[in-house]
Amino acid sequence: MSVLGDLPTDVLIAGWFGRPIQDVPYLCARSIFISYELHQLFHKNYALEMRARALALIDAYYAHELSDITILRDRIGVTHLLLKRKHINKKRASYFAPYDRYISKRVRGSRIRLLLKNELLDAVIYEDEQYILLDLSRLP
Repeated sequence: MSVLGDLPTDVLIAGWFGRPIQDVPYLCARSIFISYELHQLFHKNYALEMRARALALIDAYYAHELSDITILRDRIGVTHLLLKRKHINKKRASYFAPYDRYISKRVRGSRIRLLLKNELLDAVIYEDEQYILLDLSRLP
């Protein structure tokens, strides 16, 4: 996605764990928050950090309230969030165990579609038929 390469070089982009987010560092030379490729268990502290990042991303991706997204910005330093339309409109995203069970719980209470029409509307800086890119600095 060329729009990601047009972002400033000091951004931190969060998006679902697989493609296209895992390609961003290679193709766009931008930093990403987490990806499937990075989610390897090298040692205990690294595993705990990856678990915390995965849960924070899932919480934001299937937000129940705006604060689920602003946590990424305010506590973690994520500047942009890339959403896949198919995950929020029809097909629930998946990951590996034990995260799939957690994702199912988040999906049930998710208000992300409503938030995109209201509180997140001003944060949308790019959208097409597949993706929505949010600039988290534009959130209240």
